[in-house]
Amino acid sequence: MFVNIADFLIRSVGDYPKQTALVFEEQRIDFQTLNERVNRLASALKQDGVKKGDHVGVFSTTCPQQIEILFATAKIGAVFVPFNYRFKEEEAIGVINDSEVTSLFFEDQYGELIKGFEDKLPMVKRFICIEREMPGVTYYENILQGGKEESDINTTGEDLAIILYTSGTSGFPKGVMYSHGHLVTRIEERTKNLNFLPPGASILLVVPNYHTAGIQVILGGIRHPLCLVLIRQFRTRLFLEMVEKERVESCLLVPAMIKKIIDHPDIDQYDLSSLKMIPYGTAPISPDVLKRAMEKIKAFFVQAYGMTEGSITMLGPDDHLLVGEDHEEEKKLKRLDSAGKPMQGVEIRIVDTDGRSLPQGQVGKVLAKGPAVMTGYWKAPEATAQVLRDGWLDTGDMGYLDEDGYLFLVGRDKDIIIRGGENIAPKEVENVLASHPKVAESAVIGCADEKWGETVRAIVVPKKGMEIAEEELIEYCWERMASYKKPTSVIFVESLPRNPVGKIMKRILREQFGK
Repeated sequence: MFVNIADFLIRSVGDYPKQTALVFEEQRIDFQTLNERVNRLASALKQDGVKKGDHVGVFSTTCPQQIEILFATAKIGAVFVPFNYRFKEEEAIGVINDSEVTSLFFEDQYGELIKGFEDKLPMVKRFICIEREMPGVTYYENILQGGKEESDINTTGEDLAIILYTSGTSGFPKGVMYSHGHLVTRIEERTKNLNFLPPGASILLVVPNYHTAGIQVILGGIRHPLCLVLIRQFRTRLFLEMVEKERVESCLLVPAMIKKIIDHPDIDQYDLSSLKMIPYGTAPISPDVLKRAMEKIKAFFVQAYGMTEGSITMLGPDDHLLVGEDHEEEKKLKRLDSAGKPMQGVEIRIVDTDGRSLPQGQVGKVLAKGPAVMTGYWKAPEATAQVLRDGWLDTGDMGYLDEDGYLFLVGRDKDIIIRGGENIAPKEVENVLASHPKVAESAVIGCADEKWGETVRAIVVPKKGMEIAEEELIEYCWERMASYKKPTSVIFVESLPRNPVGKIMKRILREQFGK
């Protein structure tokens, strides 16, 4: 039975010591070597005064050292805190101080940034550079030299394991707390679909580990055990090259990545036949993009819906197989636009603004309850109380359940547009816009209006080399939906603002175009 997330590594090294655990650039690291380095780091950190409950931060792109730090902190009962390496100085100072890390590991390329505001981080006692020696900074490999090859675990399932900061789409990022028990439950459920892969099969990690999806790929890969192929950051051509070179069998992708892959002009030049399963999630995907991806990449697709605060639903491989009688195929086609059904142990309620449960088919707030819901926000009891009530997580999403229990999301609570008393779900308008042959992507927001309160405004990225008239798109939507839902204005842009995992940042769009 797993109690600590480090138990995943301990069992895998016991069963498959010489199996490759990590592939990174020219390095191939087996489970035994990985475990020895983890133990040395855990031992050295303890000798240097890092105690159970201390917070250990990492500011780095994806690399083997991140994974070593994750499991070393777990073994000594410290708390792993990965930071978004895209943060600028002010953002970085804010989250590092908020997290109260006492040890900060960083990648060479961020050394100047961090050393530049070192005096503004009063709680950090140790600065450790991962890749090379720097003046006035401890070198990672020198730390390992002083550690021992054995390390005990001293934690319970209730002990805090990781703090992940939210992407900050609605303000200052909040630290989401995960216990070891929470993570074990979440990984056991979310990675069931990896069971069909044989030990040693390669999975590619392209999402950053400061995001819950990246943590799940790492823990799931070590748990099963599989070979984690690491790349520092997602690049479309690099993805195609690594899938072909390492015969990658699975890779968790966000919708923005999927679109870049299937739109890449050289995709047919690469052998992607090794891919057996594509989990995807973290942001909505248009049915058109999903269908194109399923035609282009002959793999099973699995959608997972959740957020940093918890895992909620899954749309499994069978739901992506568009076969059967005509009525069944039509139903499955519609369900590609759903978020799937609740995961094991998860309950879902759809409620109105007063918290009363709504019947099947009616749109309301989505609440979720289960073992994979977060412990709470770090140092933010009021914010925790706003989203966690009696164990129920207010997801901030609006949606409804169909007759078979599939969850359909229609947008964020604050994104819903109210025009003359009528509620309009942005996603419904965005889906229509996505079907236009000249539209690459779009986002729909509410625009202040003296007469109606709000009207619909579309922010549209045209396909490369194509021009669209505003009137053309408005007419196109009017022909396909109720007139009050159609955009009354369209703004054309070159790109939409996104957070690091591909979610469109509508807060920024509302600030720019919502007046």
